[in-house]
Amino acid sequence: MQVAFEKFDVANRKHLASFCQWDANQDLLHLRYPRFGPEPIHIRSKDEIIARYQGTEKEISGMYMIACKDKYIGEVSVDINHPQLYCKKHKSAWLGLAICEPTYWGTGVAQQALTFIEQIAKDLGAKRMELGTFEFNHRARRFYEKCGYQHIATLAKITYWQGRYWNDIRYEKNFETDSVAQ
Repeated sequence: MQVAFEKFDVANRKHLASFCQWDANQDLLHLRYPRFGPEPIHIRSKDEIIARYQGTEKEISGMYMIACKDKYIGEVSVDINHPQLYCKKHKSAWLGLAICEPTYWGTGVAQQALTFIEQIAKDLGAKRMELGTFEFNHRARRFYEKCGYQHIATLAKITYWQGRYWNDIRYEKNFETDSVAQ
């Protein structure tokens, strides 16, 4: 399945509409955002999304919409030296990847998006990539492990779902080691 990547533009109505739709999807929220207690996750309004992403070019190194067959199906991003990193090594990249249309799960789209954003991170000078996924997201954990990411930390009780707290599992891929092994 062939995908295309478009630089995210908050002024692009189609980008914004897709993002708003995904942010309002109750079936995806627990996979995308931490929930800090039993109260529901705040669903951001269109104006809140615009305010969050407008003028973030310096903050977000690369955020891209994932398109397949003229439909946006997810987003992928990389931030260099993001404050959310567990391991604060210089030239580290933080990965964000969400296939937001479940009919595309398991189709190879995530692999294409990961390959694409890893190259962007390398082009930006990143020496390693780090990500976090919730403990209950077994599909994502298997995917990242299959793609060469190594478990580096477990952050306790980061999100609340199905009546209990769950850990955030952190993974990394060292590009310098990875390129030597190839």
